[in-house]
Amino acid sequence: MDTIQWINDLAKQASRITACDTALWNLVEQAEITHVYLRAGRGSLQPSALAQCPGVLPVFARNGVTIYEIVK
Repeated sequence: MDTIQWINDLAKQASRITACDTALWNLVEQAEITHVYLRAGRGSLQPSALAQCPGVLPVFARNGVTIYEIVK
């Protein structure tokens, strides 16, 4: 699989994630994700879904933008 296709596949998977669940952790592992950038009101995964998620640590929150570090 070429790089562009791989990135498009990851983006498609990410667009379906709505919670701190197996799908999230599978994507984190597959793509070796270290940080997650979320903007309230945009996208399927919202900051409220990660607020109590074990394994993520909020490192920045301002004006509806939250960045989490994956610490799991």
